[in-house]
This record gives sequence, structure tokens and C-alpha cells, in this order.
Amino acid sequence: MHFDSIHSNRKSTWRISLLLFTLWFVATAFNITKPYHIDDTGHLEIAEWVADHPAHPMSGYVNWRDRPAPIHLLNQPHLYFYLLGFYVKCFGVNEITTHLFQSLFTLLAIVFFYKLVCVHCQQHVFFPVFFLALSPAFVVGQNLMTDVPLLSLWILFYYVLTTDRIRSEWASYLLAGLIASAAVLIKYTSLPLIPAIFLAILFRKDFRYLYMGLIPVVALALWSLFNYFDYGGIHLLSRPISGFSIERLRLVCLSWVLCMGAIAPFTLALASGCIVKIRPRCSGVLHTFLWGVALLPILLFTLFVSNWLSENQTDFVLRSLFFVNGLLVLSVIIYVVLRYLKACCALEMEKIYTELILLYWFFSGVAFVVLFAPFMATRHVLLVLPPAIILLHKYVMFQGRKTFHVLSLLCSISLTLMLAVSDFSFANFYKKNAEVIAEKLEGETVWFSGHWGWQWYARANGMRQIDPHNLSAVQQGDYLVYPEKISQQYREAQGYLSAELLFEVNERKFWWEYVSTAGPSRFYNSSWRRIPWNFSRDSFGPIKIFRVKNIISDE
Repeated sequence: MHFDSIHSNRKSTWRISLLLFTLWFVATAFNITKPYHIDDTGHLEIAEWVADHPAHPMSGYVNWRDRPAPIHLLNQPHLYFYLLGFYVKCFGVNEITTHLFQSLFTLLAIVFFYKLVCVHCQQHVFFPVFFLALSPAFVVGQNLMTDVPLLSLWILFYYVLTTDRIRSEWASYLLAGLIASAAVLIKYTSLPLIPAIFLAILFRKDFRYLYMGLIPVVALALWSLFNYFDYGGIHLLSRPISGFSIERLRLVCLSWVLCMGAIAPFTLALASGCIVKIRPRCSGVLHTFLWGVALLPILLFTLFVSNWLSENQTDFVLRSLFFVNGLLVLSVIIYVVLRYLKACCALEMEKIYTELILLYWFFSGVAFVVLFAPFMATRHVLLVLPPAIILLHKYVMFQGRKTFHVLSLLCSISLTLMLAVSDFSFANFYKKNAEVIAEKLEGETVWFSGHWGWQWYARANGMRQIDPHNLSAVQQGDYLVYPEKISQQYREAQGYLSAELLFEVNERKFWWEYVSTAGPSRFYNSSWRRIPWNFSRDSFGPIKIFRVKNIISDE
């Protein structure tokens, strides 16, 4: 009997491992050959500098605005760039190898999220893992950016704080302190992890370990001292922060709700749970209505492709859906909070410790992003998806009909697939046309404006990046390549250059690319007016090619 039990456990472990590996493979496969995109170029350029100058990581220059500027003016610490820099030193720079590097964090996130779910949930533990690993924000966000690495460390951190698998409390807090240190040195968004250590110690009444919370504080202090010797400043204190105003706060909060709603198809299962919990007598009618809600985006897309609806009309409907969806997530989380406020009056804190830690994770992550992030994006919401999914699943979702769990999963997979294909095409447009334009203008002096992935591929194809504040190297007869829909510098040079438009490069989208992450950076920079994704026929271009006729001034 004992042998049978062991054998069964081993078989179960292998099945779980295979399932988690499959999820990792799927998330990686979408992006393994994806061209460099959005912030990838800036991160690669910084990583290359760091690998060559490890003692002076912030003293280099990178052109990421309108002209070359010191790296320390950017808003992230450098642990990720050290890791990426030494990796590309060993294995070279190409899309496959660098995305394989990123996929290590993907695997870490999936494995430890499964373990975290097992800590908190006893039923249907795989559904939360599916909802995270196959979510649009997680899969589409597998660029060379810090969001997935940061997510993996946050998941690992909160797993260490809540699991009983680590027998020694001292070891648990030590590991948490070290993980928090690594997370903070990847992105300052991880600062809320520091109070989490102290809260965990207080909730558990392990007061003798309070000093463990100082580990990431010491790491930050050492990093700041290193900054001072590197470039003469303290990076944490000089990073750009958006100014506070009531209007900005209102708009950012609205944008956060939109972003959450845009990447949360699992709310179909959540809504089913709410129906069963609140209105069981009307369950049949309300579930029928829920089927209609699930089919609405498909109907909208069909009407859009058939030219029955315009982009503005579908934007209005999608914005409404996203907002209601995001509000549903937030409302149920608040319900969980109220539930535990009552419980706190009757129970000792240590008995509901794990739930309180999850709630802290969610609200501290939301508050930090809302208050300090310079803009809103789906990747900012990604950091609080794990606690949201676990709490919603534990207290509401699992009570719903399992049909809607499956439907939610199918919707998530479909949306992720469409967005991943479209975002790949978005990135590939600039890689492909950098090669085409360079071939057409072979032998000529070609200048380019623009950042994101375009910057990497334009340079790789022999083009020179223009500096609108120093045009002395530009000569009459040179060519200037100007991508219209990405972050670029040429507008600032227009007053100093006289140039004629020769031709432009553009291409029409296929219908499966109409579910769009572009426009110009909606999935990566969203607002109330610019929803995270939409239905759009607009091309990714154009890219305009000019010939310089005259240099008016080089000042």
C-alpha cells in the first residue's frame, strides 16, 4: 500500500511537471523568434554597456529620447541589465538566445505560481495557473523588459513568506529578504516588498526576526553608494516621478481599471461564481446572459471585419466592457477585504496571515503603480494578477459552473493568440522594413529617426541615428528615414532641415492582425482614450523616406 502511494505520487508529480512545462513551452513559443520591440532596444544597449563597463553601469549614454543622454537619467536600477549583459557576452545577441534567457523567468513564474496556488487553494488548483500563464499580459509581455522577471521574483517572494515548506522561520525571512533585494535592484516598483517582510513578522509575532527586513534596505543603500562613486548621484532619489494632482489620479485609476479589464477573460468564471453565490434562483437566466457577454467580442469583431462597425464604435463598446470587467475584479477583491475585516475582529491575525499577505500584495502593488508610475500599461497590472486570481478563485470563482471556467480559459487562449500574433507582426514590420529600406538605399548615407525595436534594426542595417541638436554631420543629398507612428526625434529637426519626401513604406494588415496592440503604443502605454487593445485596420506604418535638400542650421 505504501509503495502504491509512493508510485501514485510520483506519477502525479510527473503529470504536474509535464503540464507546467507545456505552459512554459506555449508562452515561450509565441515569442521565441519575436523581433526586438518597444523597450527591448534600450535594454539591450544598456546591457551591452554594463557588460563592457561593469564598474560604471550608469556612466554610459543611450539615445532613447531626442538625443544621447546618460543612462542614469532612466528610471530603473541595473541588476537585470547585468544579468542580460553577461548572458549576451557569452551567447551573443539574437532573438532566439535572448528570448530563451527571458524564458527562464517565465518558467520560474509558472512553477512557483503553481506552488503558491497550492498553498492557498484546495480545489481546482490548475485553473488559476492557466489563467495567469495563458493571460494576454503574461504571454504578450515576454519581451526583453523587466516585467516578467519582476513578476517571477514577486511570486517567489510571496511563496517563501506564506509556505510552510520552509521549516526554519529564520531561513524563510532570510530568503524573502534576499529575493526582495534582487527585485528592488531590478525595478523600484518592488519597494512595497520591504514592508511586506515586516508585516509578515508582525502577523506571525516573530519579533526577534525584525532585523531581516533590513536586508533589502541595506542592498538599496549599497546600490546608492555605488551610484555615488559611479556618476556622483543617488539614482533612487533622482528618478523621474509624475507630479501629483487629483485629475491625474482620477485618470490613472480609470486607466488601471481599463487595463485590468482588458486582460482578464477569467472574469466569466468570476461572474458565474457571483451569480451562484448571490442570485442562485435566477442562475439560469443570468448564465444565459453571461453566454451573450462572452460572445459579444466575437460578434463585434465579425461586424468590424465586415465593415458594419467603425473603429470608434467598437472602441466605445470595448472600453465599456473593459471598464465593467475591471470594476468586477476590484469589487470582488473589496468584498474579500470586508470579509477579512470582520474576521480580524474575531480571529487572531496569524490565523488569517496568508490571506492578509495576499491582500497586501494586491493593494500595495496597485497603490505604488497608481501613485508613481509615469503611465499606465497592461504590464503594470501584471504584477498584481497572481494575488487577484488566487483570491477571486478561492472565494468566488470555484463556486461557479465549471463550464464557465472552461469558457474563460478558451476566451483567454483565443485573446492571447490574437494579440500575440498581432504584436509579433507589429514588431516584425520594423525589422523587415529596416532591411528593405537599407537594401534600396545601399551605398547612400542614410539617417534615421525613431526608437523601439526599429532603432536596433535600423542601426544593424547601417543607418545612422540623427541627433536634432547636432546636424553638422548631415549633408545635402543624404537620406532620412522617418517612422511616423513610433517614438522619434525628427519633429525636432524639422526646423533645421529642408527635405523632400521620396517614397514611403507601408503595408495593409491581414484580418487576423486587426486585434491590435499598436496605435502607437496602447498595449504598452494605455489611457482612458487609448484602450489597451482594440480592433483596428490601421497599418503599423508608414515609414517615410526623405532626401535632404538643404541644411538650414546646425544649432
